[in-house]
Amino acid sequence: MVQMSAFPAAYVLLLSRLWQELESMLTLQSLPLEGASSARVEVGLEIFRLELHLLQDLLEGSRLQVDLHQRARVQRTIDRLLAALGPAAACSALSVEAAQNLLFDEVRSLLLPDPPCRNPPVNKRTPGRYTPFLPDFKMSHRTEDGQREAVHH
Repeated sequence: MVQMSAFPAAYVLLLSRLWQELESMLTLQSLPLEGASSARVEVGLEIFRLELHLLQDLLEGSRLQVDLHQRARVQRTIDRLLAALGPAAACSALSVEAAQNLLFDEVRSLLLPDPPCRNPPVNKRTPGRYTPFLPDFKMSHRTEDGQREAVHH
């Protein structure tokens, strides 16, 4: 298994390599050669998708030694990238930028995880189970003189 300290570094390197490949596609799209650059971008994005599918195959095999949580995290990122890029015919600069945003968010969440809640509220119905805090509201309405009156059911 990959040690916990080694996984984040290796994962960030993988994400930055994917970022650079997407960046090169954006650079190609900005070139003035319309037909030639768009064909090169389409081929480049198709190769990029193929690399993502090969990475999925590697994750499913036993050669990559990562734990289940790490494997699931990488798999989710790959699935989100493939969804952001969409089919080859519909891919545009916006979809490439959306894929880059996903990569950035993944690096940010890896390096700056959300701080844990210090005192999470406990669900009163199931002891020990954490749920978002919802205050107990009592049904009431205002009377003609402006006072609150409880509604009994």
